Amino acid sequence: MRGLLLILAACGGEKEPTVEASVEACSLCEGGCLLESIPSPGAAHTTEPIDYADRPPTGGDHNPCWAEWGVHVEAVEDERWVHNLEHGGVAFLYNCPAGCPDEVAAMTALVEGLPAWALLSPYSEMEAPFAVVSWQRRLVLQCADIDAMRAFYEDNVNHAPESTTSMPSSGCMEPADSGG
Repeated sequence: MRGLLLILAACGGEKEPTVEASVEACSLCEGGCLLESIPSPGAAHTTEPIDYADRPPTGGDHNPCWAEWGVHVEAVEDERWVHNLEHGGVAFLYNCPAGCPDEVAAMTALVEGLPAWALLSPYSEMEAPFAVVSWQRRLVLQCADIDAMRAFYEDNVNHAPESTTSMPSSGCMEPADSGG
């Protein structure tokens, strides 16, 4: 991202994250943001459930069927949207147990206005209310800083092992994953 300030560079283990803070992202969230680079532990296809060590995950093994691009009202399984990340996509995630309709509306408008490679989904498996994730990169936010989310997308879209904006095959489509 533009204007990055390195806060901590983990060393020692090849899978330890590098933690960074973005001056831009932190301005609206009063310091409540975390930008991480996390090496992927793999990228194999599996139909088995995966217990990701980090949530939300930034890569790893995933389902052979990726999710449809766009806005999803129902939560998309992380095994599926991680496949979207492998295709160069960016996942916009939110976890608002008490509701956050204004923030979700702003994120929806952002995702709908992006040219490609984006999906929005509720995601209850994270502590923070908002995150934006790409292959091996994650921005976790305590507020819905739309400008920081857009900047993350611009800096990280289509930076992955594969590159495709196509929808999943018809064999991967399920009524619950039809989007919103």
